[in-house]
Amino acid sequence: MNGEGKRNAEVMIVDTDVLVQILRGRNETKSFLQSLNEDIKVSRLTVLEIIKGVRSKTELHKVKKQLNSLAGEVVEIDEEISFLASEIFERFYHSYGIGIIDSFIAATALLTDERLVTLNRKHFQFINGLTLVVPKS
Repeated sequence: MNGEGKRNAEVMIVDTDVLVQILRGRNETKSFLQSLNEDIKVSRLTVLEIIKGVRSKTELHKVKKQLNSLAGEVVEIDEEISFLASEIFERFYHSYGIGIIDSFIAATALLTDERLVTLNRKHFQFINGLTLVVPKS
């Protein structure tokens, strides 16, 4: 885990990669998430990334139903998240190669003061104040 700032121990932001594993039937990832016994929030951009990977309207309907059962809340992108995401991207793109969407997901976790559950520690480990939870593979 990275970061020593205060956090709400009852809610987590979940990265796209974790949800993709669950949607693909990786029961160990789902079990890990459920074992934490915490509420789940996702960024609006996570929802859009999931939708982008869907191949048909039928699959979209199924995936949206699964997402609704997993995520308690979708955190909308606001001006504060946009500004912090921009700062994160500007600071870390050239040195660590952080992506635009990962910048927004990190900003969402930081501004909601929640831990970020991700399978991609290397995408976020350099961001001060961001606490990571990495499911066991």
